[in-house]
Amino acid sequence: MQYRKLFLFTALGLACCLAFSFFIRSVFGPAGRYAVLLSYPLYALVLWPLVERLTVEVIDRTRHAALKDVQGCFYSYQGFPIKVIEDADHCRWVPTSAIRSIAGVSTTDHLFSKLYPSGWRLFGSEGHLRDDVLGAYLASAASPKAIGLRNWAQRAIVYPAQKVRARLGIVIEPATEARP
Repeated sequence: MQYRKLFLFTALGLACCLAFSFFIRSVFGPAGRYAVLLSYPLYALVLWPLVERLTVEVIDRTRHAALKDVQGCFYSYQGFPIKVIEDADHCRWVPTSAIRSIAGVSTTDHLFSKLYPSGWRLFGSEGHLRDDVLGAYLASAASPKAIGLRNWAQRAIVYPAQKVRARLGIVIEPATEARP
């Protein structure tokens, strides 16, 4: 429903409520002041759709303002926010700090860069792993937290990115683990 119609119906409903209140007060005379209390739920019924719609609008605008800087790259694993970056080849890059925090691994960025030279990249001051490398790295992890993260990442990050690349015909260099 459009806001103009909503405001019009609300104004019309309030006018009817006021007329009803005036009628009750005039019919019951001195006791009308107390009888008017019976019409107060009508005001709530008339105002409820407007209040509900405005509340939903405020919540949506607040959510939009709060998530504006991430613009579609916000992911959350068990309440832990992860800012995933997508490049021109539709590869998704996951911050290594988030991987270390969630999975409980202690692999450093330097080691990631040595193990996966084509699958690790520095964005700003933070290291990131490419989506397929993340799946390969977490496949070798044995902790329950890492397995849970791997399963979630396969569903939410890796598979959708692979699907988009396959649809667009983009072939990326497979990131195999480098042997020292």
